[in-house]
Amino acid sequence: MQADEVFSSVGPNALVLARFSGLNRVRLEALDPRTGARRWQSPVVSAIGLPSTDGVTLVTFSDAHADAYSAATGRHLWSSPGSYQAVTVDNTAYL
Repeated sequence: MQADEVFSSVGPNALVLARFSGLNRVRLEALDPRTGARRWQSPVVSAIGLPSTDGVTLVTFSDAHADAYSAATGRHLWSSPGSYQAVTVDNTAYL
């Protein structure tokens, strides 16, 4: 992804924005889908593709690791080393 690109992902309870600030650098932001109010914003994290969400968990991935965040709070849930891709199918996020 390039700098200054913004992508969105919609889950049942949040609109998640991925704001790329440079090559492989992204800041995540969750908005209330009804009001547009910001629920949380992450620090800049490493990612190479669009985050995937099932509405409960938000997964970012890179060539080195995958990280999961709570879609409701932005809290970091887990990290796994390795090269990954992520996709959401029928409201379930997969690596």
